[in-house]
Amino acid sequence: MTWLIWNIRGVNKVYKQKELRKYIRIKNIKLLGLLETRVKQHRWSKITSNIAPNWGIVNDYSAAANGRIWVMWDQGEYSINTLKVEAQLIHCEVRDTSNKVQCVLTIVYGFNTVEERRSLWSSLQDISINTNCPWLVCGDFNAILTTADRRSCHPVTFNEVKEFADCINYTLLNELQWKGEYYTWTNKQQAGERVSSKIDRAFGNHDWMVNWGHIVLEYDLPNISDHAPMLLTLQTVSQKIRVPFRFFNIWGEHAQFLEIVEAHWKKQLDNDPTQNVWNKLKAMRSAFRQLNQKEFQATTEKIDRASEELQKIQVAMGANYDDTLVPKEKEALMQLEKWSMVEESILKQKSRAQWIQLGDSNSKYFAAVMKERCHRKQIRNLKSLQGGQLLSEPNDLKEELCPFIKD
Repeated sequence: MTWLIWNIRGVNKVYKQKELRKYIRIKNIKLLGLLETRVKQHRWSKITSNIAPNWGIVNDYSAAANGRIWVMWDQGEYSINTLKVEAQLIHCEVRDTSNKVQCVLTIVYGFNTVEERRSLWSSLQDISINTNCPWLVCGDFNAILTTADRRSCHPVTFNEVKEFADCINYTLLNELQWKGEYYTWTNKQQAGERVSSKIDRAFGNHDWMVNWGHIVLEYDLPNISDHAPMLLTLQTVSQKIRVPFRFFNIWGEHAQFLEIVEAHWKKQLDNDPTQNVWNKLKAMRSAFRQLNQKEFQATTEKIDRASEELQKIQVAMGANYDDTLVPKEKEALMQLEKWSMVEESILKQKSRAQWIQLGDSNSKYFAAVMKERCHRKQIRNLKSLQGGQLLSEPNDLKEELCPFIKD
């Protein structure tokens, strides 16, 4: 099932309605977010019936003159509960009939000026505080996130990106993987007057990335608009991928580390020097896995236990002070610091977020980053060399890749 979010730039013209209806059919769209419809309130019912008969619809005419956002869905596939309607967003709960999809969805169409968009950033921050389930935020933000997001003769200023970036950082949203053209909007002008921007985006929170981080957003051709339509095909992950061995730097600080290395390095495992080194390194994997399992797993639980122990000791010291509690307090503090730094090191290495500042780790955020990186490395589709058939089943991918790699 595919979702479509698109700034259609007006849908009053009959030919646009026909093209949109055809696009919905060809792409098998089941949920639709339309932006900048430019349809008067007394006409929306007739036009939506032309586009997608018998579909459910939520709009924001109550919050914006002439309406700015429509959310439409196939009622045979989804049920939607509206949670918030504003001039710049519609926030709703989405469930499918098979109970495979349950999330909250925020469709965004930002105002044109920095000042007007501030209420949008504030609303997204409020929503993030009260959301503890998969959350998808997508649409036309009418704002750029980085200085590379606009190509024109006018340079991007810091003020243009700051508030959008601050909002994304505050809400701990991650941009979805995407494919297609980088710039999602153009003013359709020529030469020096042409401006291209990346203002249409999709983000997911931690829970979205854990459940649906494998989904790749597709920017299609603009077709009847000046914005690229955003296509999101929801599919579950069917293939199980073996996790490769990864060396964690924190192991090097353990007392047994050098003993493990020395014990394996003394062994002669092959007459060829290069192969001998390779075999030694390979043999150490199981020893390091055992060390990791024994000493470094469940760091969060160990932090919690150390914190609870510290609190118990300090409560006891306050109630009935005893000199024997002082070394116990120091030991509890040392354990808390130790496991906190271990967790920090592992999260930093797994996420490869080198810009993390010491003490600023956020386990949910980095879990989402790690999940997204894992999904990004997976191969889900291949075009076969013979016949050009698109392959997606795990066994078909294996049969196609293995002979190619061996050759």
